[in-house]
Formats: sequence, structure tokens, C-alpha cells
Amino acid sequence: MEEKIQEETRDLIAIFKKQCSESIWMHTAFDVSVLNVLWAMMAGERFDINDERLLKLLKIIHDAFRLTDMSGGMLNQMPFLRFIAPETCGYNKLVDVLLRMKQLQNTEELFVILMPET
Repeated sequence: MEEKIQEETRDLIAIFKKQCSESIWMHTAFDVSVLNVLWAMMAGERFDINDERLLKLLKIIHDAFRLTDMSGGMLNQMPFLRFIAPETCGYNKLVDVLLRMKQLQNTEELFVILMPET
């Protein structure tokens, strides 16, 4: 396990060094590396750091977490707002994220992302 973490750390440092002349968004910088360590524990494989399909999945997941509120949010407190002001209360954005997740789930793309051919 420690070796996997060290390998991912080396790869991440190499990527940071390549990108040192440009901005690095820290809120997404570690996503694939952390996922690789966890996935290596579960499936024994790793993802390419620039895998477009994986980055698409992570974008959807980030969008979903950004829209949710730990306290339940306005929509959970007053669900009728989705009929009155769907854009303002975030209902339309939530539906968009859920539809993208469902679309990904309904295709073989999710399976290919999570279980790449060996």
C-alpha cells in the first residue's frame, strides 16, 4: 500500500513540475491520485492521470457535491420552490447533474471507466 502511495506521489510531483509555469487548481489537483490509491486497493489497477472519461466522471461528481448542502438545503426545506423559482433555488442545476449521472450510468462508459480492459 505504501508503495502505491509513493508511486502516485512521484507521478503527481512530476505533473506539478511540468505545469510549474501555469496555475494549478488545488481543489482538483489530487483527485485522480487519491482515486488511484483507493482503486489500487480495491481492483489492483490505476487510471491514467489524463483519462478524459475519468475526468468527466469526476466533474459530474464535483458538480453534485457543490450543489448539495449538508443542512438539507433550500430545496429540502421548501420543496415547493422548484415550481416557483427552479433556477433560483438550484433545482434546474440539480436536475442537470442527476441527468448527466444517469446518462453516464446508462451507458457502458461508466463500466469502462471503472473496469478498464487489461
